[in-house]
Amino acid sequence: MNNGDSPALKTVYKHICFKKTTQHKKTSEWNCLNHSQGALLGSVVWHAPWRQYCFFTDAYDETVFSASCLKDIADFMAALRTHELAMLKEGE
Repeated sequence: MNNGDSPALKTVYKHICFKKTTQHKKTSEWNCLNHSQGALLGSVVWHAPWRQYCFFTDAYDETVFSASCLKDIADFMAALRTHELAMLKEGE
């Protein structure tokens, strides 16, 4: 960005939001929470073997996701990677 500000990262969606839990040198970790109860639905974490952000949830949890919710999670992961790449370029 031309004014030196980092690009905004959308973290609030219709039924879910994302809260940063950990900042690493090049990546970060985020919890995905629902709006109605603030319940933890899963986490967005950099998965090094796949070289991309992935969504992790408790394998024993019976959480149900609609197509629109899954799209919001996927959109957030894509935006997060774009945001972090921009931040790395600003730091060069």
